[in-house]
Amino acid sequence: MSAPSVVMGQASPAVLLAPVSQGAATVNTAGFDLTGYEGVVVVTQLLGVLTGTIGSQKLQTSHDNSVWVDITSAQGTFSTLTGTASQQSFDVRSARRWLRYQAVVATNPVLISVNLNGLKKVTA
Repeated sequence: MSAPSVVMGQASPAVLLAPVSQGAATVNTAGFDLTGYEGVVVVTQLLGVLTGTIGSQKLQTSHDNSVWVDITSAQGTFSTLTGTASQQSFDVRSARRWLRYQAVVATNPVLISVNLNGLKKVTA
């Protein structure tokens, strides 16, 4: 008789936006595939030196990695202050397959990076 499969979660961090000095523009990260993630994921925005200003920042989701809608169930607020780490979290069941981060940099430059932390299902 074979042993039953056990489903566990494995921490699976990911970089959504590598550190970059961003000029004035709308920043959209590449779509990130949430397939296999479960429960709550946390997206962390790190802001370094701000000689410019950053406006709205948000998380968006998509079925097809091309048409995007805001994730309105995300908890937390991204900061606009120099030298801060801020987070938003959401349950992946409230999102579609793809995730991206969007920010509007009003004046340049802004040093920014964005990371995701979550658990992926692993069957052992």
